[in-house]
Amino acid sequence: MKTTALLSPVGVVAIALAASACGKEPAPPPDAGVDTSCGIDCEAQNRYGLILHRCFEYTDTSSAQTLPALGVLVSEVTHLESGPPVIKVEYSQAGARKMTDSFMIVDGTLKLARREWVSGGSVTYKDAEGTIVGVDLWQLDTAAGQNFSTEASADFISPNGTRQTEETTFSVVTAAPTTTEKTVPAGTFDNAIKVLVNEQPPHGMDPRRIFVEGTGFTLISTALSATPGSGKEYRLQGIRDIGTPDAGAQACGLAP
Repeated sequence: MKTTALLSPVGVVAIALAASACGKEPAPPPDAGVDTSCGIDCEAQNRYGLILHRCFEYTDTSSAQTLPALGVLVSEVTHLESGPPVIKVEYSQAGARKMTDSFMIVDGTLKLARREWVSGGSVTYKDAEGTIVGVDLWQLDTAAGQNFSTEASADFISPNGTRQTEETTFSVVTAAPTTTEKTVPAGTFDNAIKVLVNEQPPHGMDPRRIFVEGTGFTLISTALSATPGSGKEYRLQGIRDIGTPDAGAQACGLAP
């Protein structure tokens, strides 16, 4: 007589589980998310040149100067009174700070949240609820021949202390730079893109910059004040990472 072995309920469950797992692809590893170890977004910071303690030194002529005409230091990551964290960038001449920008990086987009002038005044870009949201200065995958704009409420404090909120349109148009614009004392950047800013009403923004992905801004036209105007042109002559042995002991903007 042939005897048939019977499985216990536990055995039946074990075989069922083993069968269901057979040939199944392993689950993908969880998304690590944005790398914030260097501040806000390491990939985007490298794209924009916003590496902490990096110093950009500029000349206001066509050749390098013994004393740079402008020093631009990526100083720190901090928080304003609302909104996400920002990277502060300080502009100085002969060691004296003239202006500070606070940049946000949101999903890879570079946004200007606030600009402050030592000579007096500031502008902060907010939404209707008063939260700092910034305006787009550069978007992912931007190329020459594109344009985009941001609507925001500009909380503007004039140099004389008058404060007002103005509904503002911040528009950016990109174009291929001229040979003169993409060649600066630091070198010739063939992948440079011209950034033209038109803000209405105006709040002392830089009308023109030249951007190079992976480097930063190689040319800046700025008045360093809240006064509207074309500003003065500054061309990149060198980059130093303050605090490293190769950077030297001089403060940003004071390297010979």
